[in-house]
Amino acid sequence: MQSDDVYKTDNSELRVRGTIIQFEAAFMQHSIQHYPQFRQIKTLLEEARRGIFFSSLSDPDIMGMLDEFPRILGFDQIAGLLLLLQRLSVCAGRDVLASPMYQEVFPTLGNTRIEKIISYINGNYTRDMGLAEIASMAAMNPAAFCRYFKENTGKTYVQYVTDMRIGYACKLLALNSLSISRISTECGFDSLSHFNRLFKQVTNYTPSQYQRYILK
Repeated sequence: MQSDDVYKTDNSELRVRGTIIQFEAAFMQHSIQHYPQFRQIKTLLEEARRGIFFSSLSDPDIMGMLDEFPRILGFDQIAGLLLLLQRLSVCAGRDVLASPMYQEVFPTLGNTRIEKIISYINGNYTRDMGLAEIASMAAMNPAAFCRYFKENTGKTYVQYVTDMRIGYACKLLALNSLSISRISTECGFDSLSHFNRLFKQVTNYTPSQYQRYILK
């Protein structure tokens, strides 16, 4: 990250500072993943993998909490972090920076089977690829495959394919060279209405809204 040259001058009014709060990826992982009280924080952390920009902070206390955090010690630091995450998770005016096409690096630990599965999906997600086909490729029955895929990626098979397709759609919408109907077909959706519904579900925008937003 690099600042504009104007911020490198001696003008004190232009000086900026940041607060970095680090915590392990496994921090309260079980509670965040399984307890409904953490649902909003879970969503925030999932979005954070693709980067989040807060265009505005509707909660005036958040900046104060960030300023105070370096001076908090002990248990209060853990409680303060959870409270900060909760406030951010319900804050309006946040935008996810990267599209779902952004590739996560799954901790496969040399697991060639899951690597083979991911590679196959990534090369075929724009066509009609049923669960039976991908399960057969992995030499598993569909039920066992679904459990295996979720355990190794943190996503269901359908969720992963949907994210890949929506990510590709975001790329095509940004190019602005195809109609939305054509993009729907190119990305592997069987109907425009299905595409519109899933696109809104994943991005919080309709395809046309997203295109206007990204091209403005």
